[in-house]
Amino acid sequence: MVIEQVPLGSLQQDPNNLRHHTERNVSMIAKSIATVGPARPIVTDEDGTILAGNATQQAALQQGISHGIVVDVDGETIVAVRVTGL
Repeated sequence: MVIEQVPLGSLQQDPNNLRHHTERNVSMIAKSIATVGPARPIVTDEDGTILAGNATQQAALQQGISHGIVVDVDGETIVAVRVTGL
């Protein structure tokens, strides 16, 4: 397992993503991040293209979160996010 800290802005939005988020939707996620922290994961491929979590990336950047942790796992491992200090 490899863990790496990366700038959130280095993760690329998938141009083929069919789901588009409204500003209201992104704002609601940003409010959630401000309230309970960034507990929602972003899923990327090996090249850093976001497969799930486009709005989460946008909302985190709006909240001033500039970096994230990427955990390399195989396609069969569940990743649990442990958040402390809630």
